[in-house]
Parts: sequence; structure tokens; C-alpha cells
Amino acid sequence: MDDKKFIFISIARFGFSCHYPTKFYDNGSSKSKLQGYDEPDFTRAEDGCLVVDTRPAFNRPDFVRNVLAAPLVDVDLKDDEVEECPEPSEMLVAGVAGNTFGTLLALHKAQKGSEKKYGSLDSISPSAYSVWWHERGARVGTVQNGEVQWYDDSQSQS
Repeated sequence: MDDKKFIFISIARFGFSCHYPTKFYDNGSSKSKLQGYDEPDFTRAEDGCLVVDTRPAFNRPDFVRNVLAAPLVDVDLKDDEVEECPEPSEMLVAGVAGNTFGTLLALHKAQKGSEKKYGSLDSISPSAYSVWWHERGARVGTVQNGEVQWYDDSQSQS
């Protein structure tokens, strides 16, 4: 039996990502995760695992903008840590101009010029990520005994 337990779960309208702690991977990558299109198996999450469900925010008029502006999550970062996206070279900027990556890069650069704490290509901790999405209509909770205990309502999901 696999003894790895998820430490962070993100659910979106068309799928989910379950993140494992870095210690389970030889390459030291926190990007290692299980993805799927059904519901995640919450019994494979450790107690206290944060869960962010963005589906309730889907019908908000600013949802697409929020998806594009959302920072990335890195399970290795502590509560207030931010791993900023490095400044790209001019060659990279020119290479992605006019495609989706160019759009994200332009949005990130515009956000960095504002008073925001982080941009769309910066990485933040799971707790900061959950707060960011909760402020924009997502449901947030933690796993206890294989079920999600949602912070903003009394429903649990197994």
C-alpha cells in the first residue's frame, strides 16, 4: 500500500491536483502531484490537509480574470513566503510575445507594477493560496478522517 499522503488539494471545475510533500521525491520537487478529472480520494490526504475548491467561484463575472491573476502554489513555502518569478530575458519575452505565455507574462509584469504582494507567476504557500482564492469566492477546508470540513459551511465531502 502506498503510504504517501496528500498535503494540499486544489479542485477546479474540470479537474483536481493533489500535492505530496517534497520528501517523497528524489528530485526534491514540490511540483510532484496526482491530477485527475473526478473527485480526489480524500482518504489519501493527511489530517489537516488544506483543500481549495474554486468551483463555487466559477459563475462570478471576474472568475477568468482571477484564474489568470492567481499566483502559483508551492507546498514547500511557509505561510508568508513568496518565491518571485525571475525577471525574464528579453529573448524569452520576444519568443512568447503573441501567445498565451506572453499574455501571462504581460499580466504578471503589470501586477508587479501595482501594489499587489505577488503576481500570477509568483509562487506562494498553500495557506496564502487558500486565503487568496477564498477572498474570490472559493470554498476552503481541511481534511479530517478522510472527509473535508469546509470553513465556510457545515457540509463535508468524502
